[in-house]
Amino acid sequence: MSHTPRTPQGASFWDKNKNLLLRVVLCLLLATATVLTVWYSARMPATITPDNDDADQTQSNDPLPTPDEQLPTDQPWTSTRLHVDTDGAGISLDAFLASCPTFDAKDAVIVTGEYEPSTVLKRITLPESITTSASLSTRPAQQITREWRAESWGTTFETVVTETTQDRPAVETVSGYLVRDRGDGTYDLLDTTGSVVFSSLSFDAVTPTSMSDDAGNPLFLENGGYTVLIDGTRIAYDTKGVNMANRSTCLGTTGDAGNENIRIYEANGRYGYQTNDGARLTDAIYTRAFAFSEGLALAMDETALYVLDTTGQCLYTAPYTVSSDLEGSASLLLPDTEGLESLGFFYFDHGLMRIRQRISYTPQEGYYYNNYYVFDADVLLDAYGNVTEMPNGYELVSYHDGIRILRHSQTGAVGLADHLGQWITPPAFQDATPCVQGLTPVKYNDKWGVVDQNGQFVMPATFDLPPTILGGVIAAYSSQSGWMAFALTQS
Repeated sequence: MSHTPRTPQGASFWDKNKNLLLRVVLCLLLATATVLTVWYSARMPATITPDNDDADQTQSNDPLPTPDEQLPTDQPWTSTRLHVDTDGAGISLDAFLASCPTFDAKDAVIVTGEYEPSTVLKRITLPESITTSASLSTRPAQQITREWRAESWGTTFETVVTETTQDRPAVETVSGYLVRDRGDGTYDLLDTTGSVVFSSLSFDAVTPTSMSDDAGNPLFLENGGYTVLIDGTRIAYDTKGVNMANRSTCLGTTGDAGNENIRIYEANGRYGYQTNDGARLTDAIYTRAFAFSEGLALAMDETALYVLDTTGQCLYTAPYTVSSDLEGSASLLLPDTEGLESLGFFYFDHGLMRIRQRISYTPQEGYYYNNYYVFDADVLLDAYGNVTEMPNGYELVSYHDGIRILRHSQTGAVGLADHLGQWITPPAFQDATPCVQGLTPVKYNDKWGVVDQNGQFVMPATFDLPPTILGGVIAAYSSQSGWMAFALTQS
């Protein structure tokens, strides 16, 4: 079948790439004729203007707004939601806990979808044996950095993966359950009543994951494959061609492909799409095929990615590579890892998909073309390949549930914006972890809390570790009160 993409009228090459091309021109103006260098696109701080509601404020040239200042006014990066919810952030831990009713599975249903104003946060009763320590052990981790290196015919960069360790939180969430570290290489799995489902499981033999099946049951790495926990029993999960689509969900390449009555099928080791009654929408030509979301699906072969609609028509295609491919000429990069840190890749969320984009340029031959210009940053792509860039001075560090986490490239300050590009909070946070179920853990005044899609704190900034959220269950730690767990419920 044809992979000729349909492009919306008026979306010319200039319209889609003008900002990036302008940066290339800027770098050429800055280039010297003798120095072998990689140049980064300079992003100037946005100007700050007074809030219309606060006429006594004066204009500031500070590159980052304080909670009392308005955000950049360049369209479309404007919003009336300009302030940190300091009242919600400042609630004491004791007051917050007093406001949380006790979770009772008999009269409450756990919410596994996006947080809504009607969602009630209830406290799960944990066993008295829960440790008061933040961590009891370490676990393997990978530190991924991009190192730039000079070579005789230009400058390139490579991704360096360093094996390291990190502290393992003593309590974590896994799709509706809690993992309690025993500190000896084993853990207990607790349900939302605080009861032990499994005791003394080896982290190495039965490894918890952040993934679930399409029914929300947690998956574990076990015996070289996956098992899924259903009704208190771990059973083998069909791991053939598993694709991890970074929605806290593990999607098999065969089976249901979303809510569009479309299934993924396999033939000769390749994958394609068909309707539930067997009508073929595409040939089995893809090495990876992801589930539909919002009427769109991403598929790949060895060299290119394809955006498909529910008729099997290709809307957009482009070559891709990986960041470790030093000679790759493709402009789209796959993520280095496929965990929660890479949420937003491989599927569409509010019409946008996160992708890493590289543009490189070498001046023409005869003009000291050893100068090699590289731009490399996460962007948001629509179904036709149109790029939504980030505001000047900010980089996209996460996108999920329609929430962009933006970090200032010089100061490191973090703010949240929605899928339309409207600021939800000013960049006044020290850090943030990916949005899950519409909730984003943020670090404010050296403490962690959780904000909703409107930037309102649903858990105050009073915790010492970023809360973990999966499957309607939240685990949080405070040195004042130790470990706590909460359920997102709909009474």
